[in-house]
Amino acid sequence: MSASGIPPSDELRVQIANLEKNQARLAAKLEQLTTPASQGPTAWTTAGAVVLAALVAGVFALRNQNRQAAQERLLKAVEIIMDSRNGYQADVRTKNLSGFLDDETRSHLASIRNSFSGPEYTDVRRALAESMATKAATPAEVLAIWQAALDDNQAVIKVKYP
Repeated sequence: MSASGIPPSDELRVQIANLEKNQARLAAKLEQLTTPASQGPTAWTTAGAVVLAALVAGVFALRNQNRQAAQERLLKAVEIIMDSRNGYQADVRTKNLSGFLDDETRSHLASIRNSFSGPEYTDVRRALAESMATKAATPAEVLAIWQAALDDNQAVIKVKYP
């Protein structure tokens, strides 16, 4: 019996039972939402995979950056060596920059002193003779300058000046 003394009807009992079930269901849902979510193996696996992927990407990025920097150093070293004016200078530069050269390039440049294609010795002597000949007063002086400059090559032996 209720406080007013009227017995509840069957319909009212059913509604009360339904409300109590709904209340229990909502209380369970509220408790589920307010308690911290349990991080099961799926969450840990996903987090681990993300961290692993980031680490692998970072390692590959660093490796690629180091390779690119090494290639740039090698290219600059070879450029400095090839800008040499003669074989001796190229040989000295090769020895000084050997720390930046890889084995293949180092073996290729080992005999650069002998195979360096700098200005020819006769080209240098010819340029010197031309500049000296412009200051000569007589044709005999010009001939003497050219014979002295190109004497090693036997180029002007047959030229005779009267």
